[in-house]
Amino acid sequence: MHRRSVAVLSGILLLGAPSLAGAQVPRLSIDADTWLQFRFLAQLQVEAAGRNAGVDGDGWSYDIFTRRARIMGNGSVHKKVKFFFSTDVPNAGKQGVTNDVIWNDGFVDVQLAPQFNIGMGRFLVPFSPENRASAAQLLGIDYNLNVLKTPTPVTRAFWRDDGIEVRGVLGGKRFEYRGGVFKGARTYNLAAAGAPVRLNNPDNSLRTIGMAMLNFADAQPGYFYNPNGLGTLRILSVGAGFDRIPNSTVSMATRLAWNVF
Repeated sequence: MHRRSVAVLSGILLLGAPSLAGAQVPRLSIDADTWLQFRFLAQLQVEAAGRNAGVDGDGWSYDIFTRRARIMGNGSVHKKVKFFFSTDVPNAGKQGVTNDVIWNDGFVDVQLAPQFNIGMGRFLVPFSPENRASAAQLLGIDYNLNVLKTPTPVTRAFWRDDGIEVRGVLGGKRFEYRGGVFKGARTYNLAAAGAPVRLNNPDNSLRTIGMAMLNFADAQPGYFYNPNGLGTLRILSVGAGFDRIPNSTVSMATRLAWNVF
């Protein structure tokens, strides 16, 4: 059966976008370097799926659901130590989809200098600008899934992994790098019950992933990339990324993906 999905309506309720409206969100502050902010993001969709999808034979089925329902928080405990976290209920109300709350992001960002920063926790992996873009800044209905091919070992926290990342900008913000080591695929038995053991990644080897780019205009050295600058950014960059997951399956010694952009 072939399916064709069309989101005929997409609405966004955003209280405090991470970059566009952050200054408008009240802070719970102790001093200039110790503070906390909360935000809420809701993206609502009406969807029609065609070509024999309807159970009554009319060829269409329809759904109304919440694509994202996120509670987000960010803050500072020191002038060089920031943090960010978010929960989500992805596709809440969509037929056949689990509606449990998930832990989406949660990391500490040590901002030592523009040339060198360290992030630790769960976050979007640094593979390409598209998969590191903030969902709060999307101009279209959703991400382009033909571009986002990065796997995630974390159930339902898409394009994320747990690990440590370094990032920075050099040469007057002309050169930018991001990369790190992540948990990747953990060891588990792929064999059926009663069959001989077939382990993937028996040594629990770590995943390595990174990207680098050359900026001819504005740089975006923060955590998220903004795909919708509304005229506030001039962006022209070229770069490449890689993703290496050892022994992701029994039959594959190393999974290696790369991209250029």
